[in-house]
Amino acid sequence: MGEFWIDSLTDSGHNPITLTPEYDYLEREVAIRATHRTVGGVQRIYDWTRYKAFTVPLRFVSSADAFRINQWWRDQDTLGFTLHTSQDLNTVDCRLVNETVPLGGFVKPYRDQYAGVLMLDAIDDSDFRRKFFVLDDPPNSGSLAHLDQNYNSIR
Repeated sequence: MGEFWIDSLTDSGHNPITLTPEYDYLEREVAIRATHRTVGGVQRIYDWTRYKAFTVPLRFVSSADAFRINQWWRDQDTLGFTLHTSQDLNTVDCRLVNETVPLGGFVKPYRDQYAGVLMLDAIDDSDFRRKFFVLDDPPNSGSLAHLDQNYNSIR
């Protein structure tokens, strides 16, 4: 497992928080679907959308970082969740969807180290991976720089 970072996309004054998840970290794909069966017995499935969901268990989070994460949960901020695995560096736009405060418990016997679970849902149904921009033409080449969709998968 690589390093993970999380930061608010609506609050621009902070640095990202480095996360060190426990081994039971989980990444899954959730489908919003409806299933209907007709009188004749035919079953129809309607897939409305799919999105990525993450379960990130954490321990030994500083009180300052726990306060910021819990504040993002209260404000329902849009977060940038960056996954740095051995294959790629990906950022997911997501929200905290915990039913209770994400980091509400202490790691015993410490009173300044928090533990909890971040439940994150991606906001869009794209491939969930936002790549970094690549300029095709450098600005000093005499023409304006262009963003090419062959390199940039923005939808």
